[in-house]
This record gives sequence, C-alpha cells and structure tokens, in this order.
Amino acid sequence: MTTPATLTRLEKVAADNGFDLPGPHEGDWLHFSSTQVPLNVWLMALGDNLYLAAFSQKNVSLALDDLGSPMVSPMPKGAVGLRSVPSIPALHHLSSCRGPYPPRSSMPTKPARPTCPSLPRSSGSWCSE
Repeated sequence: MTTPATLTRLEKVAADNGFDLPGPHEGDWLHFSSTQVPLNVWLMALGDNLYLAAFSQKNVSLALDDLGSPMVSPMPKGAVGLRSVPSIPALHHLSSCRGPYPPRSSMPTKPARPTCPSLPRSSGSWCSE
C-alpha cells in the first residue's frame, strides 16, 4: 500500500509538471490531465524504488525512450505507454518531458529575433524560430 507521504509526492510531481487536473483513481494509479497539453498521465509507486508513469499518447511514451524503462504490465484504462523509474526525482524528470508538447506557460528567455533576412523589416513580418 502506498503511504500518504508518497501519494503527496506523486501529486506534487504531477502538479509541478503541468498536470493540474486530478482525475479518478484506478486502483493504485493516480490519474492527472492538464489544461496545458492534450495528455493524460497516471502515476503509481510500487514500494520505495519503483515508480511507474503511464501516458495516454504512444508518441509521448516513445519520445521518452532514453528515460526510464518501458513496461508492459497492466496499464490503467486509457493509457497506451508505460515507463518505470527507480526514484521520485527520476519520475519528476520523466513527467516533465511531455514529448512534442512543450510547456505553454514558459516564457522565452530572450526576445524573438527575425530569422528571415530576405524579408525587409518594413514589411512588419517577424519570423521567429
């Protein structure tokens, strides 16, 4: 059974990574969705050294190929990809990598600069990367 402290840490992992809408639990799986990306994530702890993250989109799970280990154990309903990691910090990192969905709330670190030198500035067109 997952301890209350571990449940709180799993909820924090989800919230810290933009999964701000808790969904219905499915067994020991905690379900979260996001107002920022069209993705659902389910988190589970199995003891103190095995943490699971399931994703609702296969492309996201495949994009995380170098993080964690793929799993094929039973997934929650709606999940199509599953990865395991050995710690909460690793789970935090795994959950922050949302494949093709960058965080919408992040602000650029510098102003956009035009990258289309063939367009004159007087045209009012700004091409950003």
